[in-house]
Order: sequence, then structure tokens, then C-alpha cells
Amino acid sequence: MEEAEKKACLNKALARLGRGDLTARQMMAHLTEKRPGREPFSQEAAKETVRFLLQQGLLDDKRYLRLLLAKMDASLYGPRKIREELKKRKFSPALVERAFSRELDQAARAKTLLEKERKTGLAQTPEGRKKLCAFLVRKGYDYAAANAAIAALLRENPDWEEKEF
Repeated sequence: MEEAEKKACLNKALARLGRGDLTARQMMAHLTEKRPGREPFSQEAAKETVRFLLQQGLLDDKRYLRLLLAKMDASLYGPRKIREELKKRKFSPALVERAFSRELDQAARAKTLLEKERKTGLAQTPEGRKKLCAFLVRKGYDYAAANAAIAALLRENPDWEEKEF
């Protein structure tokens, strides 16, 4: 491996980190995948660069995971959506499982999300409740949690139609 390749690889990695955090796996893929207009770096150069970045604290999967989970938690994503996002970002499965060691109360989180949607008035009709259920499923909640959240909202507003959805 040439010194010039190591330097170019490190510069490419630093430039990429300037645009946002990555996992170590994402960085390896970024450096070694062939892209239009550039040749990939050798596995050896990429591994050495990733190792250096980890030692310097510039790549830190645990820190990145905490930041990402906090952001997704604030957006009230459900567990399925969070897992999909973490898998897409190439976090190690062991790290993801440790992050999910705490149990999320899906129904309560979904209800909190529905509180924001209350202004739309969708929960007042069966068709609207179907739309809200689909919205919650897209946000990563399972059907049981979505239905429980909608049912809780209906219990708080008895004047709304209580037809099945």
C-alpha cells in the first residue's frame, strides 16, 4: 500500500465525516465501493483509515447510535421503524439489540403522536381512524399499539363516533 493511497483515503474519509456521522461499516463501504468517477480504495487502506478514525474518536458507533436514537425518540418513531433505520445505517446487530434492551411502551408513544394529529379531526370518523392507524404503522408501530392508541383517544372523546375501524 502506497503512502499516497493512505493519505488520499484518509482525506476522503475526513471529507465524508464533514457531512455527517457514519458507522464504521458505512465508512468502510464508502471507501471501498466503486463509484462513478472514482476508483475504490484498497481494503487495506480503508481498514487502516477506519482504525485510525476509531482511535481518534472521529468514528464512534455508540455515540452515533445514541444521537440517532435520541433524534428518532423525539420524532416518536415506533420500534420497527427505528430497527429498519439502524439496519440501513449498518449498525452491528449486537449494538442494535443492546439499544433495544429497554422496552418501549408503544401504545403510549403512539397516543402521544396522535395527540399532535388530533387537530386534524381524523379520529372523529371511522375512515379517519383508518388513516390514523395507517399513519402509525408507517411510523413504525404495530397494529395492536396503533389500535390501542386510537381506542384511548376515543375513550377521552366519547362524543366522537365509536364505530369499528
